[in-house]
Amino acid sequence: MRDRVALALAAAVSVSLGGCTHAKPVPPAPLFGIPIFPGATLQSASTAGESKYAVYQTSTSLGVVYAWYAQRLPRNAPRAVSMAQQRATFALFGSRSRRTVQLRGAPNATIIMLTELTI
Repeated sequence: MRDRVALALAAAVSVSLGGCTHAKPVPPAPLFGIPIFPGATLQSASTAGESKYAVYQTSTSLGVVYAWYAQRLPRNAPRAVSMAQQRATFALFGSRSRRTVQLRGAPNATIIMLTELTI
């Protein structure tokens, strides 16, 4: 009986560590309270005192990424966008922090920069 329990436990651990290939990927946790675009990969990040930033990249077009953030960030968040220049910025102002989402279109990619300044 003990051997069957051990075998069942080993099988369960094996499945939980990657044996199940049809599970949906877990979306990345928000950074600085800002959602991270699904599938975007971290390129760089830094913290210096009260300033923090992270740069992500995705192969999704700027228009799609912009629409995704526009739907998820507060509707009253100030924003500037120029699809002609392949640039967009959202600003989020809190009582103790300033956060931004900056988007830049590149050939076959969109660069996403998330920043936070704590004041």
